[in-house]
Amino acid sequence: MNIFNSIIIGFIQGITEFLPISSSGHMVVLSDVFGLKSPSLSVDLVAHLGSLFAVIYFFSVKSIKDIKISGLQYEKMKSVFIKLFVASIPIGIIGYLLKDTLATTARTSVIVGICFILSGVFLIVSSYINHIIQDKNKLFGIKKIIFIGLFQTFAIFPGISRSGMTISSGLFMGINRKKAVEFSFLLSIPVILGANIFQFLEIINSSIKLSDWVNLFFIFIVSMIISIITINFTLKWAQRIKFWLFGVYGVIFGLFTLILKLL
Repeated sequence: MNIFNSIIIGFIQGITEFLPISSSGHMVVLSDVFGLKSPSLSVDLVAHLGSLFAVIYFFSVKSIKDIKISGLQYEKMKSVFIKLFVASIPIGIIGYLLKDTLATTARTSVIVGICFILSGVFLIVSSYINHIIQDKNKLFGIKKIIFIGLFQTFAIFPGISRSGMTISSGLFMGINRKKAVEFSFLLSIPVILGANIFQFLEIINSSIKLSDWVNLFFIFIVSMIISIITINFTLKWAQRIKFWLFGVYGVIFGLFTLILKLL
């Protein structure tokens, strides 16, 4: 892996993490294309850390602006943290139970291709259902939070988009698009932290060459910058974005992945 590859990986991660197309699925395909077999764990971790820093930075700035305008709304902030915790429980449990399978069997091009197709179909269907629902509910009840959390568990498989599942499930229940997207982005914070904290300690204690650290640094920086741009764009245009188009992309990319594997 060289610096050019690192920039490409960081760029792809920054776009795919917060759009409803699987970042982990793209990383698996990229790993096959670039031959990134041994350092794939560190590459995946650092790329996600870039996205994590981006979402924390973006919503921290947003929260500071809100506090200056309306004062510290403790009850509102507490409510958000509770919702994020509840929605994160299912994926935390399932992810822990299936961690060995996810690290080996699930990270194959065939599984990734199938998951891309399934994720894309669900996004298309949920977008249609949201379109025909007249009364868009802007509020999240506990039942809807649990529903979103359960659908997020499917994203443990590379190729099924985490943001795609959370946004799709929100659209499926008739939730306002911008609220669904915003909650999906916030939900990435506990998920990325929980999934990567132990891997981070493992990588820190491992022997990585200086040249590899340089490449990982570029992945992190590019991922963070592109993630901030993607978050800002998606939230700004959430009401106008045709999410079903990302579903079509997922189906096409999944078919492409399967065909590429068979050739």
